[in-house]
Amino acid sequence: MSVHSIESAPATAPTMAAAPPSPSAFEFMIHAHLPAARALARRMLPSRDLAEDAVQEALFTLWRLQVAPPHPRAWLLRAVRLRSLHLARSLRRRCRHEAGACTCGTVPGDPRELVVARDLAKAISRAVDDLGDEQRLVLLLRERDGLDYPEIATRLGVPIGTVRSRLHRARGNLRTRLAGDDAA
Repeated sequence: MSVHSIESAPATAPTMAAAPPSPSAFEFMIHAHLPAARALARRMLPSRDLAEDAVQEALFTLWRLQVAPPHPRAWLLRAVRLRSLHLARSLRRRCRHEAGACTCGTVPGDPRELVVARDLAKAISRAVDDLGDEQRLVLLLRERDGLDYPEIATRLGVPIGTVRSRLHRARGNLRTRLAGDDAA
């Protein structure tokens, strides 16, 4: 089948040869439409490489067709658009999956950050240990055990106002001690 017959074939199921068209016929059919296909993919995808992949996959699908589309430009642009949407969805899913995988804490961080976090945890532990018994108990019940003020008051047998004032003083003392550790 000649190149000219592919372009001017009737809209009713035009056929190409049982095998894909010759490279020159295929190139003639799509050459004028490639800039528009590339521009469409680049607008839809975050990277040039993904855009080129979308265009190449659409071209490969067109190459494998046994029937030439009646409007190659429209067919190619739609195929590029659909492939770009698919790649963008896949990229979003992959990013969400990888972000979720990193929150499990199994991926080691920067060693300097780990040292700083360990030192901070030690400083907080020392500062909590230095608090008075009443303040330390209220702070641990609130922050470690997650109890609310009425639950703490009931457990300790004190009014809610006392819980609030002890917690306020405990937090203030922690701030002061930790700020003093930073200065040292």
